[in-house]
Amino acid sequence: MHCFFISIFLINVAYVLCALSGFYVDDGVGQTVIERLMTNDDQQVIEHEILDLLGLSKRPRKRHSHSSMSKSAPQFLLNVYDKLSAEANNAHTRHVRSTEDKIIFTEADDRAIDQSDIIMTFLNENHHVSEVRHEKGRRLWFDLSKVDENMQIILAELRLYQLNQKNKYKKSNESMSLAVYSIMNIDGEKDLIKISETDISTNRDGWIEINVTSVVELWKMQKISNNGFYIGAYYKSRPEKEIKIDEIGLVKGDDKYQPFLVAYCTGTEDWIIAPEGYGAYFCSGECNFPLNAHMNATNHAIVQTLVHLMHPGKVPKPCCAPTKLIPISVLYHIDESNVNLKKYKNMVVKSCGCH
Repeated sequence: MHCFFISIFLINVAYVLCALSGFYVDDGVGQTVIERLMTNDDQQVIEHEILDLLGLSKRPRKRHSHSSMSKSAPQFLLNVYDKLSAEANNAHTRHVRSTEDKIIFTEADDRAIDQSDIIMTFLNENHHVSEVRHEKGRRLWFDLSKVDENMQIILAELRLYQLNQKNKYKKSNESMSLAVYSIMNIDGEKDLIKISETDISTNRDGWIEINVTSVVELWKMQKISNNGFYIGAYYKSRPEKEIKIDEIGLVKGDDKYQPFLVAYCTGTEDWIIAPEGYGAYFCSGECNFPLNAHMNATNHAIVQTLVHLMHPGKVPKPCCAPTKLIPISVLYHIDESNVNLKKYKNMVVKSCGCH
């Protein structure tokens, strides 16, 4: 017998905690069979281990539907999830779930996705702030109360969707600017601090990404200071006169085009949307002399095999163990409105060898 790997398929991670009765293995002839039934005590131990792995103190409330998934922020994370899944399967092409959504990843997104452990999204919520103009779509507020102070924010982006307005307004060729301000409380009064300014045109159609990392980092540490963002737009020839949000095509209400905030973080963090299950696999078999090339033996394993032949009672044979592990991504709800994506490293055995 030689070293090889066997599949373990964990069926429906989202429900494994409530109905776990065994685990499934490949029987070697293309069939998946249950290995054994578990006692209630076994189930509780497994439940505790899975919750600990996911960084959760208790099992989240199970959701029977994901009606909120049609909104822009969850759709963005579904696209990230598909991208990571494709890369894990050695598919190097960038995958977008729906071309209708026009959600693309910038180079900054690609770097942040690679570096982060948790990706959090937040939809705009109604939150009154005194002394601030509340024209619909002009002021945005995101509930960051669930962002742990110990998390490091690699990148935070405000995403706004702009529809093509070229044929709607006569002044479509005039140069315009989009400005994003943080609403700050200074000496008891509200003040607008400019974060970013971007040139725009009414013939644009797609998402606008604005880097707001510094202000989100501040709001993470000082949650009381979070008064949200204010969106300003004006013609460059008349900077003193604001343009209506509708006039530049910024979408305010449509579910899949709602403004949202995305934060790429490293740190710790309900419930699972995807995957429904995953193939974990494990390595099994013996590492017998001679160790052939297809057995992926390390130099140490080759030496250990030779020593074992000379002193079988003192030195054991090498072990069949993983030589390559790949991550999985878990997409889950944290409440009724917000969705997170977390990457777990070294979760799937890709290949085995003698060690």
